[in-house]
Amino acid sequence: MVAKLISTIRGSLAFTLYVLNSMVCGLPIHFFTIFKLLSPSRRVKHFWDRLMAEFAWFWNDVSILIENLLLNIEWDFTPPEGLDSKKTYLIIGNHRTWTDILVVQRFYHRRVPLIRYFLKQELIWVPFVGLSVWGLEFPFLKRYSPEAIQKNPALKGKDLKTIRQFCEKFRGRPISIIIFLEGTRFTEAKYRRQNPPYRHLLKPKPGGIAQVLAVLGSQIEAILDTTIVYWPTKPTLWDFLSGKVRRVHVRMRKLEVPREAIDNRMENDLENRQWFEEWLHRLWMEKDELIDQLLQQDRAELGEPDTSGDS
Repeated sequence: MVAKLISTIRGSLAFTLYVLNSMVCGLPIHFFTIFKLLSPSRRVKHFWDRLMAEFAWFWNDVSILIENLLLNIEWDFTPPEGLDSKKTYLIIGNHRTWTDILVVQRFYHRRVPLIRYFLKQELIWVPFVGLSVWGLEFPFLKRYSPEAIQKNPALKGKDLKTIRQFCEKFRGRPISIIIFLEGTRFTEAKYRRQNPPYRHLLKPKPGGIAQVLAVLGSQIEAILDTTIVYWPTKPTLWDFLSGKVRRVHVRMRKLEVPREAIDNRMENDLENRQWFEEWLHRLWMEKDELIDQLLQQDRAELGEPDTSGDS
């Protein structure tokens, strides 16, 4: 009972501080976005871009401080070396939970350019956050159901077009883009529905990464293949904030950009497209094996998670 009360207090306090942090850092970005929209020249717009990025960095600085003070998590990773905040990177990873973004931001913080990720269009209405990330030029994607696409075939591939337009804006500008290749968070229901050839992952989707590489592939310094593993293995955001997550592993490896994926070669060559899909499958097989090894390590060292206090 006492442990559950402490967990509730910890989670409530962490959530409150995250909200306050979003208000304090998000509101100035709102105002800077207006000034940027009204700016007459590209040079002035870039000034506002840099200022907003500094507030975004500070936003993340405070988030990491909150995690260090309140969340009793054992972080199992070594900060990556050999990265440059003035170069362009494509980060790819598995997607387990909403907290993946917090983990990735912590791992790459101030080591690569400000990370942009693709968001569902509905998130633009989240107070303080939605308009801030819109001002920071995060791309918003609208998901269409199979029924909607069947009624209006023009909707098919619209998200890929949005990704391509977003990448065009950043030609010649350093940027970090993260893509969770599974396209959705892992759940047992989705796993059963897909029946993938992996134990801990859903199938990777090649469409989004293919568009990024087709437009920005020649300027991308490296692909940063990132694997995230939690113990316990299925944490919710509340589990993360309330201290139920005991350990988080992050592993990263730098990969060269496949030449076959640059300059629209996959769109125009079926052989290149098939090669790329096989390349992703090999990456996912290796990632699946790594996840299995880390989970076995956690099970041996930490034992099975105690869920007796869960509601």
